[in-house]
Amino acid sequence: MKLILITLILLTSLQSFGQFARGNKFIGGTVDFDNRSYPDISNSGNSSGTSISVYPSVGFLLNEKFAVGGQIGFSSYYSKFTNGSTYMAESKSLYISTAIFAKRYFKISDKFLFSLVGTFAFNRGAITNTTTQPLIGLTVEDKSQNYIIYTSITPSFIFFPTPKWGFEVGIGSINHGYNSNLTTSQNSNSFQINYGRLSWGLSYYFRRSDQTIN
Repeated sequence: MKLILITLILLTSLQSFGQFARGNKFIGGTVDFDNRSYPDISNSGNSSGTSISVYPSVGFLLNEKFAVGGQIGFSSYYSKFTNGSTYMAESKSLYISTAIFAKRYFKISDKFLFSLVGTFAFNRGAITNTTTQPLIGLTVEDKSQNYIIYTSITPSFIFFPTPKWGFEVGIGSINHGYNSNLTTSQNSNSFQINYGRLSWGLSYYFRRSDQTIN
């Protein structure tokens, strides 16, 4: 009996929180917040910007290494440029988005994983640009509606303190986007590499109770 109890304890201690199986599901989301302020030397002024994004998501494990899913969310951005008391430019945007994603997991240890997430998304929103020249009392406001189709690759680390809860930290991203301004009928493409910018996520995984490390 003692041998059986010891064996059960050892098997329980070897449980891999980062071990997945086909059919496992998860719900969660990510939050991305960024706030920056810096001197804009090229334009002889100061610039600042604040952005926040919230993306709830659901996913499904195809096997222990791959998952697919979808997400919805919103993002907001505000930027400001000032040149002393003579000129100020502000930009505000708000987007609603839908997306599908594929995720590849790389096991580091029983509780830590590395992942790469590929995303294809559609954003629809509005931008308001305002310029002000206080000395002459002039304010000009421009509003536009647009949509963005973009793809991205995001590397992240996941920590499992329990078998069903995973905390995720994204460490930047590579993005390519197609922007169509519906107000002016102008289109543009963009490519960005965001390094050092963190995003935070939390997910709950629905697993079978008998999942252990092989």
